[in-house]
Amino acid sequence: MVRDHQSYVLMRPKKNGFFTSTTLSSTSPSTTTKSIAHECKFCAETFSSRNSLFRHIDLCSQRPQEDALAKESAATTSLKHKLTDSRRHTLGFRFAYVCNSPNSTEPEAQIAGREIQETLRRAMGFRQEIKILSSTQASVANQRHRSLTQEVGCAAANDIMTISFSSFIERKKILLGLLDEMNSILQDEITAINIRILEISYLNSSTFHAENSCTQYIYHYLLPLKWLQDGEQIEQWWLLSESENNIKEADNGKRTTTSSEMKKQHPGTFRSQPPSASLKMLRSALKSAESISLPNRRVRRRLLQGNNVTRDRKIERVATRRMGTISNKERRAWHNFADPKLQGDASPNQEPVWRVVDRSRIAGITKNPINDEVVAVLEFRGDAFLPQQIRRVVGTAVGITNGLLPQNTFDIATRPDTAIVTALAPSRRLYLRDVRFHFDESNEGFCKDDNHDKEDSRGVSRKSTNWLQQKIFLKSSKKGTIDIENKWLRDLEETIAPQVRNQIRLIDECYEGDEVCKLLDPAPDVYSKVLALLRELTISGWPETSIARSRVIKNDKGKLESDSENGGNNFGSFTIVNPELFRPTPTQNVPLGNELFPELVQSVFELEPLIAETNKARKPSTHCAVNFNASFTPHVDSGTGLGQSLSMIVGLGEYNGGELLVEGDSYPIRYKPLEFDGWKQRHWTGVYTGERFSFVWFTPEHKDRK
Repeated sequence: MVRDHQSYVLMRPKKNGFFTSTTLSSTSPSTTTKSIAHECKFCAETFSSRNSLFRHIDLCSQRPQEDALAKESAATTSLKHKLTDSRRHTLGFRFAYVCNSPNSTEPEAQIAGREIQETLRRAMGFRQEIKILSSTQASVANQRHRSLTQEVGCAAANDIMTISFSSFIERKKILLGLLDEMNSILQDEITAINIRILEISYLNSSTFHAENSCTQYIYHYLLPLKWLQDGEQIEQWWLLSESENNIKEADNGKRTTTSSEMKKQHPGTFRSQPPSASLKMLRSALKSAESISLPNRRVRRRLLQGNNVTRDRKIERVATRRMGTISNKERRAWHNFADPKLQGDASPNQEPVWRVVDRSRIAGITKNPINDEVVAVLEFRGDAFLPQQIRRVVGTAVGITNGLLPQNTFDIATRPDTAIVTALAPSRRLYLRDVRFHFDESNEGFCKDDNHDKEDSRGVSRKSTNWLQQKIFLKSSKKGTIDIENKWLRDLEETIAPQVRNQIRLIDECYEGDEVCKLLDPAPDVYSKVLALLRELTISGWPETSIARSRVIKNDKGKLESDSENGGNNFGSFTIVNPELFRPTPTQNVPLGNELFPELVQSVFELEPLIAETNKARKPSTHCAVNFNASFTPHVDSGTGLGQSLSMIVGLGEYNGGELLVEGDSYPIRYKPLEFDGWKQRHWTGVYTGERFSFVWFTPEHKDRK
């Protein structure tokens, strides 16, 4: 049997975007040869091989012109991408800046970063071929928490920034005249900030990140000596000593000094002692703000096992991921020294407020050449600082030095279970002195300022510091600034310090409330049922508090000892849910309190709409926290609060004090319901005596009911 001739057309892979066809011809089984034709789909010409066909397609006259243009465009684009990838440049910038406008509302660090990027585009001269790919800046919190951003009004003598960009320019031509050109552009521009670029260099490491690689920030604050007790006498003493030193240097080598004169001049810088102990007291106050240096982990474990720990201050947390002498430092809660605008972000249950202060000291004394004002240069070093933290440390140190605040103010104010007001020193005297990159300074030469510890050096960094100090001195010499600072000193003495002392007294002492409790109003009838159920619960033993909630409750040593003796819990907190609204999920179960105390659960959620007088439109809550003698530390609630934006709290029982403090404002809540935003606003319990219960209704998460 002879088969008919059959043709099979196979589609070949694309060649420059076009398919080619190949025809295979088959004959009867007796035929031993096969003919293969490769045909062009545009002009129908055939070829003996595919390579010949592909070469023909590139030059085929019948091929559409737009396809050829598309191919040329694609080739050009591919070449441009290759060139762009091979011309990626990353530069490091060291620069200084100071704000010209006293009414600026944006941190100067962010403004300076934007200006430098724009100046780089202009200085390169090839805007159409330069594309900024990424940038990092040590003083700007882009990848860290926003509570670590540099505050408004802070200048800088040495800030670090990296910029990565793509360009066709060769690497060796990038830096030619770039520094002078950028500084020229910055000087010609009239902006709200004055910027000087100190150094530009190529990065040696692709992993260097100006923000994340920074291990230490160094700030200076120019503190006038006249702010201190007997400050005018200290100023006159220093000016006289400085004048004598200048005369001594001028006469050095021109005359022979006697042995008695040499004895007077050696070894100290000054020829006489300060007339007051204020400088010594200031140094001691600043020292108390530093973090304690701890031995390594192995030694700490051995000390704990041997009960050889003798430190008065309890160590809450220890720093990690640092090197050298700055490792194994204590982390302290600086929530009382943060900008109040941060609200819940400055709560001690938030990690960013736990900072390490490596050094807090007097780095030197200098003079304002404009008005002969003598200032002490205060230096602060740490892993990071919260907005206003340094200025509040300065204000507190001035209060301690002048005898307005107790010497242990820093120890009390950095405890996570306290919330007090702190004195905020005037702005525009603070500047970023330097930033350190201990892990990268050996690879990146521009990172390390070799003169940052040498106050008498004549390097670039010293020049930038002198330039910046002159700008600050010029502004601080104006009459308006002097009046503001004098008013702050009066407020510190008359208002702020008495308020702080009173808060510290309430923390350290308790009310003598036996007689005062007799004057308390009885409980309204609407609360009588739940109050009776709560008191029955205290007799049988209060349930244990969860680990998460116990972290924000003060550990009262007296209550703990009483609990151990009685075999129960005399204080604590637990949560119940509204059985009509709460629907359990695979990850959320009904709390044990609902099963143990069903009558209390019903009474609590029936009470909520009856007492919500200030907000009749308040929706029923899904949860309620039941508290007994629980003194909460400053914190914000966990969860998203999507169900309703406000929590509602009310206090019950026979107690004196115990107000709810929300962002520092005190609210009496004994049988007075109060709504507040527990997810954004810091809140805590005031000092009290007596029997104190409280309910907090809230809805942490909205659940759609079907």
